[in-house]
Amino acid sequence: MQGEPLGVKQGLSQGMINCIYQDKEGFMWICTKDGLNRYDGYNIFTFRNNPNDPYSLPDNYCIAMAEDENGNFWVGTNTKGLFYFNKQTERFYPVAVINNSKENLCVREISYANGKLFLKTWTDALLLDISEVKLSDDKNALSKAKIIFSYNQLQPSKHYKTGINLNFNLFWSWMPNNTAWVTFPDSIFYFKFSPDFSKWSVTSFAPSSLGIDANANGMVSFFWVQGNPANTIIAFNNKIIQYNENSQKITQQITLPNTNSSIFYKFFLLNDSSIGSITDSLVYIYQLKSGKIIVSKRNKSLTNGTIISFFTNANGIEWYGSAGFGITKIDPRKKLFKSFKGAYKANDLWRLPPVYMPTIAQQLRGPYGFKQIALDKQGIYWAYLRNASSPISFLLSNNTKTGTTSTHPGLPDNYTSQINIYNDPQDRLWIYYQDRFNKNNIARMDKKTGTMLKRYSIPDDIETPEPFVSQFYLDQLGIMWLATINGLYSFNESSNEWRHWKNIPSNNGSLSADGILTICPDPTLPNKYLWIGTEGAGFNRFEKSTGNCIRYDEKDGLPNNVAYCILSDSLNNIWISTNKGLSCFNPAQKTFKNFTDEDGLPGNEFNRHSAMYLQNGELLFGGVDGFVIFNPKEVLQKQSAAPLAFTSISVLNKPINWKTDSSNLKAPIGYAKTLTLKPGQDIFSISFATLEYRSNAKKMYKYKLEGFDKDWTNPSSKNEVTYTNLSPGSYTFYVMGANSDGIWNEKPISFKIIVLPYWYQTILFKMAVLLLLALALYAFYRYRLSQVLKLEKLRNRIARDLHDEIGSTLSSISIYAASAKKVVAGNQKADGILSKINAGTSEMMEAMSDIVWAVNTGSGRFDDLANRLRSFAVQVTEAKNIELWFTDNKDIPDIALNMEQRKNIYLICKEAISNAVKYSNCTLLAVQINKKQNWLLIHIQDNGKGFAANNPEAAISENSFGGNGIKNMKSRADEIGTYFEIISTAGKGTDVILEIPLKKS
Repeated sequence: MQGEPLGVKQGLSQGMINCIYQDKEGFMWICTKDGLNRYDGYNIFTFRNNPNDPYSLPDNYCIAMAEDENGNFWVGTNTKGLFYFNKQTERFYPVAVINNSKENLCVREISYANGKLFLKTWTDALLLDISEVKLSDDKNALSKAKIIFSYNQLQPSKHYKTGINLNFNLFWSWMPNNTAWVTFPDSIFYFKFSPDFSKWSVTSFAPSSLGIDANANGMVSFFWVQGNPANTIIAFNNKIIQYNENSQKITQQITLPNTNSSIFYKFFLLNDSSIGSITDSLVYIYQLKSGKIIVSKRNKSLTNGTIISFFTNANGIEWYGSAGFGITKIDPRKKLFKSFKGAYKANDLWRLPPVYMPTIAQQLRGPYGFKQIALDKQGIYWAYLRNASSPISFLLSNNTKTGTTSTHPGLPDNYTSQINIYNDPQDRLWIYYQDRFNKNNIARMDKKTGTMLKRYSIPDDIETPEPFVSQFYLDQLGIMWLATINGLYSFNESSNEWRHWKNIPSNNGSLSADGILTICPDPTLPNKYLWIGTEGAGFNRFEKSTGNCIRYDEKDGLPNNVAYCILSDSLNNIWISTNKGLSCFNPAQKTFKNFTDEDGLPGNEFNRHSAMYLQNGELLFGGVDGFVIFNPKEVLQKQSAAPLAFTSISVLNKPINWKTDSSNLKAPIGYAKTLTLKPGQDIFSISFATLEYRSNAKKMYKYKLEGFDKDWTNPSSKNEVTYTNLSPGSYTFYVMGANSDGIWNEKPISFKIIVLPYWYQTILFKMAVLLLLALALYAFYRYRLSQVLKLEKLRNRIARDLHDEIGSTLSSISIYAASAKKVVAGNQKADGILSKINAGTSEMMEAMSDIVWAVNTGSGRFDDLANRLRSFAVQVTEAKNIELWFTDNKDIPDIALNMEQRKNIYLICKEAISNAVKYSNCTLLAVQINKKQNWLLIHIQDNGKGFAANNPEAAISENSFGGNGIKNMKSRADEIGTYFEIISTAGKGTDVILEIPLKKS
């Protein structure tokens, strides 16, 4: 019985284990002298008395516990009585109907069934009806618990009342069939309840009627036979009986070893319905079906001290609680690997352990060297031996049916000790050996005479201290396959043809290595594939027809790349022994299941040549620590998925508790739905556990934080995750778990994470900032608008003043000049001066009119510009009798122009029209305004004399704005970002082009 300790070193609060229990959620609960412990397979949390918490555990000395079908927890203490424990609030409430009693409040045992709670106190045995107590009930609702049976009230004799005679212990038991048993030194009472528990029938009999003397009645346990409610098993100190309640007769009895009665302190019912008992030095297993008693030495892995409590959890793991030394966990699945340690010594077998073949093993011990043993179809074992100090060798056989051992002459010439032996499917015996010339050979032997029938030399000259051939295999097609240190060989005896395959470094489809330790035919397609194990490069699936290989190694799930031996099983799996345990590979699913000493293997390091099939379908593998035998069907039985639970949360690397950190958690983590992180709490960790209680290294988890992780993480054995620097918001953490068999939960469990923002990260703050920004922008807009309005008002006032004041003054000057011209009529000099004054005044009035128009805010649309150009063009062309074509596109959008644009476009066009009228001698002037995509096009064309493109100054008059007409036009176009071009050829007219980018108003 190999056990795993769980004691104070592993986190238990104390080593006195009074009771062990597993709740419906999967957690293990342990009653100790120093608190109630909850275990999740990784960590232990202890509930103790807290003087500042009125709902904490009142008495740290816990003795018993039970859980009802509603999820209520009932805890019995040493001095404070019975308590109801609400796991959702972690509060303990006293059960008044019990604790208000003036009797001793020590609750020794608790059992639950069908809405009834059975209590064994120090002074009485009680049955409580708790069917009306619900999980949500508080302390006031506990008044619903009612006593419906009291042994002392029913028992009329003071002699048989509990608590009266303190010289002996009373043993109570309430069976699953609603019967109760109590034993005294001189009497056994059997109570049978009516369906409504209103009446009881009492049967009593003397232990002597069962063949039990008074001295043996000091330690009694009761058990119920599953499937047969009438049969009750009663274990005394010297006898175990099976009693039929209906016939009131003993149906079976087992006499226990004659030993001191005080040794048998505790009996317990095991998974296979046998009864166990552990003394200081021995372990007793009583098989009820066969009546046999199995006695073995108490394993050192089993905790010290007396075993006082026992529990089998949902996974079948047995928990043994001691009086002061903690718990030992024993997994019955480990017993499926029958391990034999220390079976290998110098010159022992490699292939078959001596314990399984004692006769031939005895013959093989001594000065003879041997490596392998072969078993033929007749049940005869064969071994080839050579004396290490002489050339004498012989073939040895052992007939398992007759028990006789025979020897036969050896090979005819000297050879080294490199010998392997193989019996093929045709029941022919083969031997590999190296001769005196260091040639490697295989030979077929005559089983009757031991002589060589055929010998074939392997075409390879490698010399090695290790055997060149590791393993033989003859397939169904008659091809012999040889695993060697220099690759894979095949030999066709009928054609005497050899073939050879090796590793090709540049070809991943070749063998992964030349050093081959083992070969095994594929269990489903043996004529097509071989499985090949290498020394350090994993194993390969080899296709016989092509030589192509598929490689498997550590990255695929193999625990170690040294594949010592490969065997297949009846389930079509491939088993590989390595330096890190056994690996079972499923070729169909391409999955691995690995086994180590934690699963019951004698050790993790195995040996080459140390594997074989047994006749009963079991497999055997040998290693440096011994050998193991197992049935693959039993070992590979999978259990259902185990429960998964959140177990703890840390914030800023400090574990939090919902009672002291209520701002983060509102309930215990198992029942809380949300974790709230305050600003600055930017690091948190969350732990979880698959509640299976086997190897934690084999449990797998995958998780994701929705809102942060894009996908699930890769499976790993890590059961804790840490996140840092999450942005404020809401997240949901999901996790899935797989048990040690690789069975995943169907649905993930989840936990909501809310990260609160700093005040400056809140929506209200951001809305306030946006509002202030909007107000600022609006205020700025209003300011700019007021400035624009002021400017427009100023421009309008200037335009009005220019028109009213300067315009009237210029008009007066023009009138005065005209009048003066009449007065000085006939004076040519004066007339010329007055004409110039009149002309200049007219031009100034026209320019001022243009300026007033440009400044006036009421002239800001493009249609105003077009109308003014049309008016100007009509005016000047009519005076010169020039034909005018003025075309504007009515589809041109109404464009808003600022003052600079309006002024410059108008003056450019006006200059172009003026030049055409004054200097081109044209008879036709065309003004076209069109829209092309996002551009406004203005063409001013004439059919006049034009000018040379290389002499633009020819088009400039001395009256055209200071003699710089074209330069000014280009300058104005550049100022407002407008494309400007003049196309002119002497004698062919002139075309002035303006391209203005359009903008929506």
